[in-house]
Amino acid sequence: MSFVHRAGVFVVRYDTPEALSPAAQGDLVAALRKTSLLQPLGIMFVVSPSVQWVSHEVPSYWTELTKDRTMRIAAIAVVTTNPAVVVATRGFSTSQILGNTSVTVRPFSDETEAVAWVTAAVVAARSQPGPGGAR
Repeated sequence: MSFVHRAGVFVVRYDTPEALSPAAQGDLVAALRKTSLLQPLGIMFVVSPSVQWVSHEVPSYWTELTKDRTMRIAAIAVVTTNPAVVVATRGFSTSQILGNTSVTVRPFSDETEAVAWVTAAVVAARSQPGPGGAR
Protein backbone atom coordinates (compact mmCIF):
# COMPACT_ATOMS: atom_id res chain seq x y z
CA MET A 1 0.00 0.00 0.00
CA SER A 2 1.18 3.48 -0.77
CA PHE A 3 -0.39 6.90 -0.50
CA VAL A 4 0.19 10.52 -1.40
CA HIS A 5 -1.58 13.63 -0.15
CA ARG A 6 -2.25 16.59 -2.41
CA ALA A 7 -4.55 19.53 -1.68
CA GLY A 8 -6.68 17.67 0.85
CA VAL A 9 -7.03 14.49 -1.22
CA PHE A 10 -5.30 11.27 -0.24
CA VAL A 11 -4.65 8.90 -3.14
CA VAL A 12 -4.17 5.42 -1.71
CA ARG A 13 -3.05 2.49 -3.87
CA TYR A 14 -3.75 -1.09 -2.87
CA ASP A 15 -1.96 -3.79 -4.87
CA THR A 16 -2.83 -6.87 -2.80
CA PRO A 17 -5.76 -8.00 -0.62
CA GLU A 18 -3.42 -7.99 2.39
CA ALA A 19 -2.71 -4.29 1.87
CA LEU A 20 -6.37 -3.53 2.61
CA SER A 21 -6.26 -5.15 6.06
CA PRO A 22 -6.90 -2.86 9.02
CA ALA A 23 -3.49 -3.80 10.45
CA ALA A 24 -1.80 -2.25 7.41
CA GLN A 25 -3.54 1.14 7.71
CA GLY A 26 -1.58 2.68 10.61
CA ASP A 27 0.52 5.21 8.69
CA LEU A 28 -2.41 6.21 6.49
CA VAL A 29 -4.79 6.74 9.41
CA ALA A 30 -2.16 8.75 11.28
CA ALA A 31 -1.78 11.03 8.24
CA LEU A 32 -5.55 11.33 7.88
CA ARG A 33 -5.91 12.32 11.54
CA LYS A 34 -3.14 14.91 11.25
CA THR A 35 -4.67 16.48 8.14
CA SER A 36 -8.16 16.42 9.69
CA LEU A 37 -6.93 18.78 12.37
CA LEU A 38 -6.42 21.40 9.66
CA GLN A 39 -9.08 20.77 7.03
CA PRO A 40 -11.70 18.40 5.63
CA LEU A 41 -10.22 15.75 3.37
CA GLY A 42 -11.08 13.21 0.73
CA ILE A 43 -9.77 9.74 0.02
CA MET A 44 -9.40 7.99 -3.31
CA PHE A 45 -8.67 4.28 -2.95
CA VAL A 46 -7.21 2.81 -6.14
CA VAL A 47 -7.67 -0.95 -5.95
CA SER A 48 -5.53 -3.07 -8.27
CA PRO A 49 -7.27 -5.60 -10.52
CA SER A 50 -5.27 -8.24 -8.65
CA VAL A 51 -7.51 -7.59 -5.62
CA GLN A 52 -10.42 -9.94 -6.31
CA TRP A 53 -12.31 -9.61 -3.02
CA VAL A 54 -12.60 -7.45 0.09
CA SER A 55 -12.69 -9.04 3.53
CA HIS A 56 -15.66 -8.03 5.70
CA GLU A 57 -13.24 -6.51 8.22
CA VAL A 58 -12.19 -3.79 5.74
CA PRO A 59 -15.51 -1.91 5.40
CA SER A 60 -16.18 -2.50 9.11
CA TYR A 61 -12.86 -0.83 9.97
CA TRP A 62 -13.51 2.16 7.73
CA THR A 63 -17.08 2.48 9.00
CA GLU A 64 -15.76 2.92 12.52
CA LEU A 65 -13.31 5.57 11.31
CA THR A 66 -15.96 7.50 9.40
CA LYS A 67 -18.14 7.60 12.53
CA ASP A 68 -15.36 9.62 14.20
CA ARG A 69 -16.40 13.21 13.39
CA THR A 70 -12.88 14.48 14.11
CA MET A 71 -11.67 12.66 10.98
CA ARG A 72 -13.48 15.21 8.76
CA ILE A 73 -13.66 12.90 5.73
CA ALA A 74 -15.84 14.54 3.06
CA ALA A 75 -15.84 11.76 0.47
CA ILE A 76 -14.32 8.42 -0.43
CA ALA A 77 -13.93 7.24 -4.01
CA VAL A 78 -12.97 3.66 -4.80
CA VAL A 79 -11.41 3.12 -8.21
CA THR A 80 -11.71 -0.46 -9.39
CA THR A 81 -12.68 -2.57 -12.37
CA ASN A 82 -13.55 -5.58 -10.24
CA PRO A 83 -17.31 -6.19 -9.81
CA ALA A 84 -16.84 -7.73 -6.34
CA VAL A 85 -15.02 -4.60 -5.12
CA VAL A 86 -17.73 -2.40 -6.67
CA VAL A 87 -20.38 -4.36 -4.75
CA ALA A 88 -18.37 -4.01 -1.51
CA THR A 89 -18.07 -0.26 -2.18
CA ARG A 90 -21.81 0.09 -2.70
CA GLY A 91 -22.42 -1.78 0.55
CA PHE A 92 -20.01 0.53 2.34
CA SER A 93 -21.78 3.53 0.81
CA THR A 94 -25.11 2.24 2.10
CA SER A 95 -23.65 1.79 5.59
CA GLN A 96 -22.59 5.45 5.53
CA ILE A 97 -26.15 6.52 4.70
CA LEU A 98 -27.72 4.25 7.31
CA GLY A 99 -25.12 5.27 9.89
CA ASN A 100 -26.01 8.91 9.30
CA THR A 101 -22.43 9.96 8.59
CA SER A 102 -21.57 12.91 6.37
CA VAL A 103 -19.22 10.79 4.23
CA THR A 104 -20.23 10.13 0.64
CA VAL A 105 -18.81 6.99 -0.99
CA ARG A 106 -18.83 6.08 -4.70
CA PRO A 107 -17.15 3.50 -6.92
CA PHE A 108 -15.42 4.62 -10.12
CA SER A 109 -13.65 2.89 -12.97
CA ASP A 110 -11.65 5.98 -13.96
CA GLU A 111 -9.06 7.68 -11.72
CA THR A 112 -9.41 11.09 -13.35
CA GLU A 113 -13.16 11.15 -12.79
CA ALA A 114 -12.74 9.89 -9.21
CA VAL A 115 -10.16 12.47 -8.17
CA ALA A 116 -12.24 15.27 -9.68
CA TRP A 117 -15.29 14.10 -7.71
CA VAL A 118 -13.36 13.78 -4.43
CA THR A 119 -11.69 17.16 -4.93
CA ALA A 120 -15.07 18.83 -5.53
CA ALA A 121 -16.43 17.22 -2.35
CA VAL A 122 -13.46 18.50 -0.33
CA VAL A 123 -13.87 22.03 -1.70
CA ALA A 124 -17.57 21.95 -0.84
CA ALA A 125 -16.87 20.66 2.68
CA ARG A 126 -14.36 23.43 3.30
CA SER A 127 -17.05 26.04 2.61
CA GLN A 128 -19.49 24.48 5.11
CA PRO A 129 -19.54 25.68 8.72
CA GLY A 130 -19.44 23.11 11.49
CA PRO A 131 -17.43 20.02 12.47
CA GLY A 132 -16.81 18.73 8.95
CA GLY A 133 -16.17 22.04 7.26
CA ALA A 134 -14.57 25.37 7.92
CA ARG A 135 -13.55 26.25 11.43
